[in-house]
Amino acid sequence: MKKIKILLFILISVAFFACKDESGDYATQLYTDTELVVGIKDCLYVSMDTANAHLAVTNGFFLYNDKGYRLHLPTATQFMIDSLYTINQVANVDTLILHLNGIVEKSGGLFKTYFNQQIRTMTIANPSQLVSAGGTSITDYYTSAQKLAVIDLLKPQLEARMTIGGFYNDWQAVLTDFTDHFGTPAVYVDFSADITRQAVESMLKEMAKEELLIRKDSTHRVRISMNIFK
Repeated sequence: MKKIKILLFILISVAFFACKDESGDYATQLYTDTELVVGIKDCLYVSMDTANAHLAVTNGFFLYNDKGYRLHLPTATQFMIDSLYTINQVANVDTLILHLNGIVEKSGGLFKTYFNQQIRTMTIANPSQLVSAGGTSITDYYTSAQKLAVIDLLKPQLEARMTIGGFYNDWQAVLTDFTDHFGTPAVYVDFSADITRQAVESMLKEMAKEELLIRKDSTHRVRISMNIFK
């Protein structure tokens, strides 16, 4: 009888630990809220570094993910761009878009500085819920809490780089092309606001993809100090 009881205990133990904790509930029982916050922020740091490595490099925004993150001119200029394309006056437009993406691609240090600053100072009220919710809940929380702040911090920095990098000279060439063929356009565009928003949203989108990998694949957790994703 004693042997049967021991065998039964072993079988129950194996069955319990073999269960995969898809929800993250088991992990949240192992750690305090403070420890969960450390793991959550590590997840964000890693996903930010990965997004930065994919996009803030040569041809990153411009070509990565089959051009899925390419930065475009603001919607308010679209009628001008379409008009120039109809007369095949596109050389300056193409140069402008390529140059724009190149300027932002060289700004990886800025993205890392301001994204990580907001991660570091962010308050997380219910960390266990973010862990157990699954999916991209951590990135979604960061987006909701910090996206606008990151945009505000980055905007003047990117504005300065666009100015120094010659973006507005390239834009003037496009503007001249349009004026020569169609007259003076009635348009005012806050380029830095629109470009900063596009860039930040692209980074967040790529961070969300990395969060999914961190949750599913242990090889993506090597730099996460608290293994909160069991």
